[in-house]
Amino acid sequence: MREEVSFFLQGIKKFREVGTLTRSSTAMSKEIALKVPSQSKYVVELGAGDGVITRYILDQMSPDGILIAFEINEKLYKALSEINDPRLIAVKESAEKMEEFLALHDIDSVDAIVSALPFIVMDKHVTDQILASSNKHLREGGKYIQLNYAKKLVKKYKSVFGNIEIDKIMKNLPPAYVFTCIKMSEVESKPTLKTQV
Repeated sequence: MREEVSFFLQGIKKFREVGTLTRSSTAMSKEIALKVPSQSKYVVELGAGDGVITRYILDQMSPDGILIAFEINEKLYKALSEINDPRLIAVKESAEKMEEFLALHDIDSVDAIVSALPFIVMDKHVTDQILASSNKHLREGGKYIQLNYAKKLVKKYKSVFGNIEIDKIMKNLPPAYVFTCIKMSEVESKPTLKTQV
C-alpha cells in the first residue's frame, strides 16, 4: 500500500512526468512482461516508474541479459534503483538519451522496448524522436510494447512500426491498453491492425 500512495502523490505533483495517478496492476504488469520475447538478451524500459513492471520483465529475460530502464522522476527512480538484480541498469535520464546509453554499453539492437511514457501529454517532437529511435534500435522481429490509457495515438505507432496489436486490460485502474508493434524486415508484408479486448 505504501508504494501505491507514494506513486499517487508523485502522479499528482508531477503528472507530465508520471502520466498517471496509479501504479500498473499485477495483471497489467504480467501482461506487458509476457509480450517480451522469452530469454531476451537486451531490453529497454522507458518510463519505468518505481519498477512495478520491471521486475516481471526481468523474469522473462536471459540470465546474462541487460535491462536498461529510464525514469526521470527522482522518487520513482530511487525505488527503481533499489531492485536487486545485476542485469538492471537504472538510468535517471530522459528516454531521449536511449541511443546514447545503448552505445555506452555497446548494444546495437534490442529484443524489446517496453514503454509507459505518457506520449499524449509530451511534446510532439520528443515523442517522434523517441519512437524513431525505438524503431531504429529494435532488432528484426523485436517488439515495441506501449502502455496507454486511450487509443488516441494508435495511428502514430502504426505509422512508425507498420503494424500494431491492441489488447485491453480490464484488471487495471483505470482499464488500459497494451499496444504491441513488431519490427518488420523490409521485405516482409505489414500485418493489419488487430484488436483484442
